Amino acid sequence: TVFTTHATVLGRSVCSSGASLDDAIKEGSPAATAKRHNVVAKFSMESTLAQESDCFTTVSSITARECQHFFGRAPELVPNGIGDDYPPAQYRDPDVVSASRDAVFKLAELVTGREIARDKTGIVLTAGRYEYVNKGLNLVVDSLAQMREELRKQNRQVIAIVSYPTAATGPDRELLQASKEQRRADRPHVTTHALQEPEADPLMRHLQSSGFHNEPDDPVIVINVPIYLDGTDPLVPLRFYELVAGAELTLYPSSYEPWGYTPLESLAYNVPTVTSDHAGFGRWVQQLESVEPNACMVLKRDGTSYEEARDKLARHILAFFQLGHDAREMARHGAWDIAKQAHWDTFVNNYFDAFEKALGQRRKRLPGAGSSITRMHVRDTVRLHKEARNPNDASPGPRMHLFTVRAQMPEELSGIRRLASNLWWTWHPSAAGLFRSLSPELWTQMRHNPLKVLEALPQTVIDQHMQNPEFIGRMREVISNFDAYMGDREAIHTPRRIAYMCMEYGLHESMPFYSGGLGVLAGDTLKAASDMNLPMVAVGLAYRRGSFRQTLDRDGNQREEYASIDFTTLPLQPVVDTDGTRILVYVRFPGRAVAVQAWRVDVGSVPLYLLDTDHPNNSHADREITAVLYAGERDRRLQQEMVLGIGGSKMLRAIGEPPTVYHMNESHTAFLSLDRQFNMVRDGDVDFPAAFEYCKQTSVFTTHTPIPAGHETYKEDLLRPYLVHYQDRLHRSWENLMALGRVNESDKDADFSMSLMALRNSSGVNAVSKIHRRVSQKMFSNVMPGFHESEVPIGAVTNGAHRNTWLAAHWQSRFDDMFGQDWRKPDFDESRWDEIRDIPASEFRKVRAHLKKRLMSEVLRRVHSDGRARGESAMTLSRILDAVHKDAMIVGFARRFVPYKRPTLLFRDIESLREIVDGNDRPVLFLFAGKAHPQDIEGKRLIREIFQLSRRDDFLGKVLFLEGYNLALARLLVRGCDVWLNNPTRPLEASGTSGMKAAMNGCMNLSVLDGWWAEGYHGNNGWAIEGISWFDGAEVRHDPRVLDQSMHTDEADCERIHWLLRNEIVPMYFGASETDTAWVDHSKEAMISSLREFSASRMLHEYNDGYYTPALERAQLLRRDDFKAARASVDESARVSRAWAQVRIVQCDVGKLAHGPVIMGDTVNVVVRMSHPELMAKDLEVELVTTRHDEGGHEHDPIISHLQCIEESDGVSTWKYAYQPKRTGPRAYGVRVLLAGARSKDGIKLDRALVHWA
Repeated sequence: TVFTTHATVLGRSVCSSGASLDDAIKEGSPAATAKRHNVVAKFSMESTLAQESDCFTTVSSITARECQHFFGRAPELVPNGIGDDYPPAQYRDPDVVSASRDAVFKLAELVTGREIARDKTGIVLTAGRYEYVNKGLNLVVDSLAQMREELRKQNRQVIAIVSYPTAATGPDRELLQASKEQRRADRPHVTTHALQEPEADPLMRHLQSSGFHNEPDDPVIVINVPIYLDGTDPLVPLRFYELVAGAELTLYPSSYEPWGYTPLESLAYNVPTVTSDHAGFGRWVQQLESVEPNACMVLKRDGTSYEEARDKLARHILAFFQLGHDAREMARHGAWDIAKQAHWDTFVNNYFDAFEKALGQRRKRLPGAGSSITRMHVRDTVRLHKEARNPNDASPGPRMHLFTVRAQMPEELSGIRRLASNLWWTWHPSAAGLFRSLSPELWTQMRHNPLKVLEALPQTVIDQHMQNPEFIGRMREVISNFDAYMGDREAIHTPRRIAYMCMEYGLHESMPFYSGGLGVLAGDTLKAASDMNLPMVAVGLAYRRGSFRQTLDRDGNQREEYASIDFTTLPLQPVVDTDGTRILVYVRFPGRAVAVQAWRVDVGSVPLYLLDTDHPNNSHADREITAVLYAGERDRRLQQEMVLGIGGSKMLRAIGEPPTVYHMNESHTAFLSLDRQFNMVRDGDVDFPAAFEYCKQTSVFTTHTPIPAGHETYKEDLLRPYLVHYQDRLHRSWENLMALGRVNESDKDADFSMSLMALRNSSGVNAVSKIHRRVSQKMFSNVMPGFHESEVPIGAVTNGAHRNTWLAAHWQSRFDDMFGQDWRKPDFDESRWDEIRDIPASEFRKVRAHLKKRLMSEVLRRVHSDGRARGESAMTLSRILDAVHKDAMIVGFARRFVPYKRPTLLFRDIESLREIVDGNDRPVLFLFAGKAHPQDIEGKRLIREIFQLSRRDDFLGKVLFLEGYNLALARLLVRGCDVWLNNPTRPLEASGTSGMKAAMNGCMNLSVLDGWWAEGYHGNNGWAIEGISWFDGAEVRHDPRVLDQSMHTDEADCERIHWLLRNEIVPMYFGASETDTAWVDHSKEAMISSLREFSASRMLHEYNDGYYTPALERAQLLRRDDFKAARASVDESARVSRAWAQVRIVQCDVGKLAHGPVIMGDTVNVVVRMSHPELMAKDLEVELVTTRHDEGGHEHDPIISHLQCIEESDGVSTWKYAYQPKRTGPRAYGVRVLLAGARSKDGIKLDRALVHWA
């Protein structure tokens, strides 16, 4: 056998990851490299072939070097070639070349929407397999960007065609329409075809961040053609080689290329090319005796920095297009001369030599067998008859088996790995400090991941720690605390009765499965549940590429970097059966069932199961379902939500932890109701109506979104193929299923709302602050016509932050001294937080100064390192760092960048802001951090605006934007800032939690009265951005004017912020002294109010008391006697619903209310006669509703008065109430009848929302 490898598995994997191949070779352990890159099986197969083949060959000296190291066997060299009849002669014909060029220019004019001067424009092409780094495509983009200024000086242009086939969904519709109408596009485009995931596409991200938008003034035109060109595409009907023929120069500056056919093919078409000395072909060209220099440039990448290679490539392209006609023709002829030397007529002899060598090895094994081969022309066929090798024969080569060497971990340290495998350590500073002390350098390098630190820890360092009594003592203490914590919780957690379902979890920066506030809240919830001994289990998704890492370019444009996550480096355990096999559940998709597996991570005593579809049983497309958090495509988002909801429900049953109560944290998880109901029906427990009733009564739904557009909706056409089978499974019509997600059941054109589905499938629904409750009730009021919006059954549980996670270690240590360990326990006496007032001001300032110093140190480090990474000059960075005042008052703004957060509100009055920051004796520093969604162009614009302002001379070192926002940076900011700025558009701040975390650490809020701050502001614990005289602190959450944005403008809010900074905040901060403790006193009040009122434990107590416990009690009642109560509830609802049609208000006498006016002190008798032939009076409630009536004709603050039944006979009853007005002014009244028991603690129950008004 002859084995030819064109590229080694390890070489390609290492280079694709961005790592150094030289480093991998020097490392000396191919097996470890294979494991690190998750290619053990592929490497094993390739290694076996290399060892066992009779003759081992490869295509270049580059790959030969890899083979020697990775397989311990030097291969023979067999370079790749081309046929002597390649390419077809017509493609070198001048007329064909001219036509091809003309087609490229027409394509460029179509895509850019402008005319292109052909005599001043050159054409370059790069194409091939889509390996972004290996093929050098990143270098091409950066080189093109580098050329812009010089091209402008030369008054020239370059068209760069990029053709790397990827996941395209079809031609761009605008371009296709323009092409059909034989006109140019109305606006410039960059790509000819729509991509499935443009936000995850490295080329598109790179082009966007480099400013390639094909604007009219850009001398570099980049056109991405992401398809295989076979001449049949309706938009680009060219064959690939027509595109090659039309190019003047091709670019293939690979960083890893075993051979490299594309530059050779280019030369065969008489088109000059660029290759590199990291390509086998490039090395071969370097060995040729005579090469026309402009025909094939071999770019030096070996031992050359990326920047040097970029600059050299840019200079070569510029120089090439300055060549005269004769020099260009010489280059084209030189290209063909090189290509002719790589014909198979020459190279095939290398294969014949390899075949001879293989036969020689065969003869050694089987003497007398076989003979030499006949050498034939390359166009003939070579037939080699293979014979089976005797399996009993010994292998002529060594038999090697893989093994891994790890540092020897003494038994004494076994507990530390157990500690690293539970996220308990993330909210216990002593544990995090223990891991850091193992190796501060590794702790930083491994991004605070203790498992990776332990894996990388050298044996010598472990031995040193084992000889350190102080370390051993500290380790034992931490592990003892952990074991005691877990031991206290084991008994209560069986069975786990509450399932918490969420799309994302922000537990720690080393677990990048979160995007923003929703995930961080979910993470805090699980930690608090563990602290409180709540019997909770959680379900989410494990995203292979997680959340993106943010960087900024020199213009402040956000770049997103995605990296594949190695789950083996995280505290994730595969969920397996008793025999060790992966537990799989299947979610039914159109035409297939998608396999879903799970990983378990322990958050203290709460198990979190993260689901993913990256399993061999699935197609490639289905394996990508859980690749990216919040996929942009509608069908992919639907698939994720089905995996989470339906797959999550199935997985909990499969692993034997079926909970009783399900908490849907946002509506992404609403599909779980379908699976729960189906299982009850399938198992024969109940019919569908009873299953629906039981599942609804045991479900809790939390809505976080304050605007209708933020709620997930789907078109019926998209849903149907995914959900249609449930109509048979649940024995209900398709229309009935769709009605769950529509306001009006008969509106067939309405989209399906996930929030409405969750609302109708839950008995407990809550918003995340008191104001947000009112916003949500108004938003969903259309599902309950006939009722006031305040009666929509949505309660309020204001969010909270997990104290142990967000409190700085210094404060935690201080509280340990004050309260012992009691303050960490769920039953802590919250009134004791008042003792913070007794902390001496000097000591308080000392802690605050330390936290601020830590923040400032990180700020300066990031400014320098991030600036260098984005290519800012040392002089610019030095000016910024010199301008940062170490004693400045720090104002922090860190959150998701979306327009309604108004991050640039401060800058509406630049002159005023300059006055604030210019005070040398009272310096102020504004710190900004946060990410924009990859597809949120406006959010990215806001980031760019702040970044560019921070580079202005008048704001240098006074306004800074910190890139790479994550949980680690968030902790530093909320702990170290002096003032926390929050100024969203009212009332769009559902809750907000960053301000709570800041206040817990003594940082005071400067915020609009929205979300949590409307409840938390007490007048002496921060500042309110409200220039309105009616505010009194206590009633703001109830006053409708706080929801009226017309009362507030950006200009007025900006003016108010600046006024507060100038006249109150800055003077108070810099006026602090031993005798003036106003700042410290306010800071203490901020801590007390936040620690007491806005902790995650307080939040969970409210969930447990108001939602979980009642749902558990209902479940126990409904299940009793084989779900007898559930069936009875359904039957009763059906009975009263049928009878409701005959309920009538026969007479209604309201006395003076009908004629007015009513005088304070008057008594008005309200009498109502009812007819209800099939119901008893006890089945009904008759109410008088009075409201405050405003000038706009709106009703507010309804007061409900209950009439008493004074007489009942033969289905007719009389009701009476003596009304006495309590307030003066315009009022309105109404009389209504509704079903008894319709009211819950949060409003009118949806399933009993029947009403008749008089």
